[in-house]
Amino acid sequence: AGPMHGGMAVEPAQDYLWHYVVRDKGQCLPVAIGDEVHEVELPPDTAFRWVHLNLADQRSHWWLDAQPAMSPRAREFLYSSGHHARVEVIDGALLCLVHAFRRDAADADEPIRAGLAILLTEDLLITARHTPLQATAELIDRVQAGEVFPTTAAMFEALVGSIAATVDARVRAL
Repeated sequence: AGPMHGGMAVEPAQDYLWHYVVRDKGQCLPVAIGDEVHEVELPPDTAFRWVHLNLADQRSHWWLDAQPAMSPRAREFLYSSGHHARVEVIDGALLCLVHAFRRDAADADEPIRAGLAILLTEDLLITARHTPLQATAELIDRVQAGEVFPTTAAMFEALVGSIAATVDARVRAL
């Protein structure tokens, strides 16, 4: 079963989109999203939202395309799966493409890292990937365990910290 909200289990939308509303005090609540693309009514005390997308599923692209406030340049950045890390500011949003360790890289023939696109504003954090990543899985686990994130910057810091800790552990293991 997925995370609990109002006494009911809320499942991510078929593993393509995880959507959390973060309240003023930093409490993360899952938002149930069906297959239809629609606007979600946010509680009045919403501080920010975190949306995590699996770009391997076309429905994530539909969701991004349906966001009227997102500029086409920012959307295109999130779609990219470039091989080089980069940071840009587009229409007031910080966008990053970083590399993180794959969660399922057990096969020696597969790359152990993959791209993670990030969009960060004061009231929105979007993370998007094509393959499951250890760092985003850890952040979802922390959110579901009740960890508090008062700002998008705090959640972004936790995500980057997770990536750095994984890199540090792998380097130490060499």
